[in-house]
Amino acid sequence: MSGLSAALRLTGLGHRVTVVDGSPSAGGLVRTETPAAEPRGPDSTLGAVGFDTGATVLTMPSLIDVDPDAGATVTLSTRATALYRDGSRVTGVRLDSGDALPADAVVAAVPIAETARLLGAELPRGPRWRRLRYSPSAVVIHGLAPRSVTESWPGHHHTLDFAAAWTEKFVDLTRTPGRLMRDPSFLVTRPALSDPGLTGPMEPVSVLAPRPDLTTANLPWEALAGPYVDECPQTLAARGHHQIDTALRVLRVDDPGTWAAAGLPAGTPFSAAHTVRQTGPLRTPNRWPESHNLFLAGAATVPGDGIPPALVSGRLAAERVVATLGESPRRRIGP
Repeated sequence: MSGLSAALRLTGLGHRVTVVDGSPSAGGLVRTETPAAEPRGPDSTLGAVGFDTGATVLTMPSLIDVDPDAGATVTLSTRATALYRDGSRVTGVRLDSGDALPADAVVAAVPIAETARLLGAELPRGPRWRRLRYSPSAVVIHGLAPRSVTESWPGHHHTLDFAAAWTEKFVDLTRTPGRLMRDPSFLVTRPALSDPGLTGPMEPVSVLAPRPDLTTANLPWEALAGPYVDECPQTLAARGHHQIDTALRVLRVDDPGTWAAAGLPAGTPFSAAHTVRQTGPLRTPNRWPESHNLFLAGAATVPGDGIPPALVSGRLAAERVVATLGESPRRRIGP
């Protein structure tokens, strides 16, 4: 997502950009998806996965259908394996296909440690590079429930179900060693309540349960995920979301283990924690300090985590590219 933000800004200024994404669709963790009975496959306009029923919850900007004359090329299901260097200058990107992309500048929208690996270098010195503290993670259950059941539930689009043991919750999530919350809190999301395009007898429902990240509690999620997915709806049913434990048809589950398998540090989708020392301008900078043309974007960098800050980080990286290369068109840039 932050890489697309940088690409959109740079193509608007006349630069030629190549977007390389290891996933089959662009946009990072943000996908244009709405849970429904049957997926209809790739949608080239959205650059993600669409569904036959309902509307998309969020539409990410896509470069897939951009005319090449506009300066953008998108390469999907392809990973960068190394960055070529000439002294302090990055000169190109090696792909897992064996191809090499020459570049006047590179925007790396990947975890900071992955950027160091691509460079074949150590992390830069300093706490903003080597001592990151990560946010708690979460288990997220996505599914469908009959409207005849959901119509009796409390709340609206987003419903926060707070635990009574408020103080203990933060201890469980952030102290080392962490543990599953003794009295769990939940975020229940029902997009159909604010999107008139989501119609039909089945309503998309997501349940988010905060959990420690893998650095705080390296729990065996391959074994825990199944029982825990059964337990969460049971707890919500007892708190007023009647029949969610029996009526919810689970379509997908994300947990710290799956986040880690997707390449997210500490198994959390929320990146570096927003502690006082990791907030705003104190976050990891958008430029690699040992290279004048390698720039960084993403939730771990300035200004922070969340969709708007991640988009801003891409724009900040693009502005640093322009400050380095100028606005002359057809420079080759690879986010």
